[in-house]
Amino acid sequence: MKWLLVLVTIVASAVGGAAAYYYLGHAKEQPMTIVAQPDVRPETAASETPVNDPPAQEPGIEKKFETLLNDLLKNVSGQMAEYKNQRKILVEAVKPVNLRSPAYVKENHTLVQSVAAELRQKMDALMQVFSQTGTEVESLVSTQDSETRDSVLAKWKAMENEQVGKYISFFEGEEEDIRAYEALISFLNETASDFEVDLENDRITYKSPENEARYQELLAATQKPAENQEEAVKTP
Repeated sequence: MKWLLVLVTIVASAVGGAAAYYYLGHAKEQPMTIVAQPDVRPETAASETPVNDPPAQEPGIEKKFETLLNDLLKNVSGQMAEYKNQRKILVEAVKPVNLRSPAYVKENHTLVQSVAAELRQKMDALMQVFSQTGTEVESLVSTQDSETRDSVLAKWKAMENEQVGKYISFFEGEEEDIRAYEALISFLNETASDFEVDLENDRITYKSPENEARYQELLAATQKPAENQEEAVKTP
């Protein structure tokens, strides 16, 4: 059987050699194929460069001045709203319904003193707004030519004189009213044991005729019409 094994080995070797010869020969006959890559070109320089918008021009001197005035009027309006809201406390503090007992009178006396001081501080702060804006206007025109500077300053002075005059008059009247409320609540506090509160008729009645007369006098001083005061400080 050895001869059969040798024969099988020879045949296998022959077949393997023929297969190898066929593969190599076939490979030599096939040309190498090169696949061309698509031609990708970069975008042009013009498309790569972003287009910038021209820088915004700085507002002119007149526009800046207008902005300052608008800020001033907005500031004044806001402070006046706060002032008027706080001033209402004075009116409420001396109403009969809030003076039903000596303890209430004493509390309201302290309250009026505190509110009066705060109102005076608000008056000063509001007038300072005009002074501060004047400084800002001076700074705004400091680098301008003389014609522009004189024109802007003239407009500012005209507006300042008109508005400051109105507020000075308004606050002079307010100071009188605040003092009237201070005098009334002080008198009520001193004579708290001598009056009774009539809630049904919303009034105070003194036992002493002298105190009743003085009370009516002080009360009248707090009830002056305020229409002219309100009209005086309307901003344009």
